[in-house]
Amino acid sequence: MRRNGRVWLSVCVPLALFGLATASAPDRSPDLRLYEFDCGRLVYDSPEAAGFGIRDDATEVRELFVPCYLIEHPEGRLLWDGGLPSDLADEDGWLEYEGWRMRLDRTLEDQLADVGLTLDSIDNAAFSHMHFDHVGIANEVKSTTLLIQRPEYEAAFAEEVVVPGFNPSLYEKLEEEASASSLCRVIRQDIRPCSWI
Repeated sequence: MRRNGRVWLSVCVPLALFGLATASAPDRSPDLRLYEFDCGRLVYDSPEAAGFGIRDDATEVRELFVPCYLIEHPEGRLLWDGGLPSDLADEDGWLEYEGWRMRLDRTLEDQLADVGLTLDSIDNAAFSHMHFDHVGIANEVKSTTLLIQRPEYEAAFAEEVVVPGFNPSLYEKLEEEASASSLCRVIRQDIRPCSWI
């Protein structure tokens, strides 16, 4: 009888504690999700030579992960950053340049399919800045509202783009679509939304 009591305690006490833990767990809304995708990697031989403002002896980090984030919200889906250009996934291994290299193993489109989404599922896109490693899929998102700060917009879509790291061929369709419709919201520097068109 004593042994049965121990068995009962060894089964029931953990179950009761689990029940208390799950009962007090915070409510997780099924309507709000954050996805992180692997949108490439960059390796620099010298962070100092790459222009990061970091001395080579200040860090051992040479490989950088290029993430893309998708926020699923009841009012729509937001893509934050677009990673490296999708055509890099067709390359075998690293694409080499003097002093640095990059690679993309799977496109964002392929990774979205893993979670039952497509690029057309994206309602809004915002890029932290318009460098090539953040806007790689910009031309691939259709009927998506671009959210962008006014100074970034002016620098990215200037008649002559002079900002290092900007490559207008990667995002030029954003301006074409925005000009043809109201698919662009330029955010003023004080971060209050305002209509661009």
